[in-house]
Amino acid sequence: MLGIRVSDAMTWAPVTAHPESALDHAARLLADNRIGCLPVVDTRGQLVGILSETDALSALDAILRNVAPAKLADEVDNLLDELWAERGRLVEQIAKWQQTERALLDEAPEPGDLADRAADEGAIAAIEPLSARAERRLRAIDLALERAEQGRLGICERCQGRIPRTRLRAIPETTLCVRCARTAVA
Repeated sequence: MLGIRVSDAMTWAPVTAHPESALDHAARLLADNRIGCLPVVDTRGQLVGILSETDALSALDAILRNVAPAKLADEVDNLLDELWAERGRLVEQIAKWQQTERALLDEAPEPGDLADRAADEGAIAAIEPLSARAERRLRAIDLALERAEQGRLGICERCQGRIPRTRLRAIPETTLCVRCARTAVA
């Protein structure tokens, strides 16, 4: 497609909306004009954003669920802050456990000191399940952070509905809302 310019393919004089336009008016413009996105321009005609069908549907979903879109974004941001903080604590704790385990193994008692060896083996055995649980939680948080980077954290993969924050806090890697998770099990 060499030699073809954007001006050759673009829509001239597109339907636009103003940033202060009501959402229902903008949605009507999308539907009435059968367009997938609506340029949003200020009073000088300068582009300040684009309202897509997906944006309008997300806003509709939030309205139907009685949650403001800004509140949803704040909720996800707060959850991300919590997950990053928890991730940092887990990484730090796992490193401490690994350091303790190495120290216990390096300080191996003399072969005749069975009581010390048994105590060290008991300490190592106690650390392993904690470390394994922490590593599983860390993987779950990493999956949630990856979904957040893709803009999918908190969105059910099956129904595209909202996954409650409490569910994401408990099961960060979840990709299904409670309703869809129940039907998947049934």
